[in-house]
Amino acid sequence: MAKSGSDRPTLILGSDHGGFRLKKAVKKHFYDKEFFIEDFSPRLVEGDDYPDEARSVSEAVAKKKGSFGLLFCKTGTGMVMAANKMKGVRAAFAHDDNTVKMARKDEDANVLCFPGTMDPKTAIKYVDTFIRTKFTDETRHKRRIRKLEKLR
Repeated sequence: MAKSGSDRPTLILGSDHGGFRLKKAVKKHFYDKEFFIEDFSPRLVEGDDYPDEARSVSEAVAKKKGSFGLLFCKTGTGMVMAANKMKGVRAAFAHDDNTVKMARKDEDANVLCFPGTMDPKTAIKYVDTFIRTKFTDETRHKRRIRKLEKLR
């Protein structure tokens, strides 16, 4: 785990077996940078289930204000579905740079989900966009987020 520090943003990572390699590459890139890293799946476990990893990471993100969750599975889709079931989590799929940016800017997404087949350089670029993009804090977006929360 990277050096601790409550003043640094936290990246909370999790993966199943299908996303483990990509998660490991992303973790290696951001380790010892300006982030505190928490890895909820530090070892490869064949046959593990993505909902379990999504729940662990999502619960941690919901509890730690200002943190970001990064989830990895074979397609990324299962992680998005599972994470969005959790209160306080707004998960987005890392489709392209603009989608990632708008998920943060307009929806204040706090979890980003990746397919394990994505190129590590692309994933790192998307993570960088995700953590550096600020929520606009506009009234209409806050209203929409409140409505999303009521759907749970």
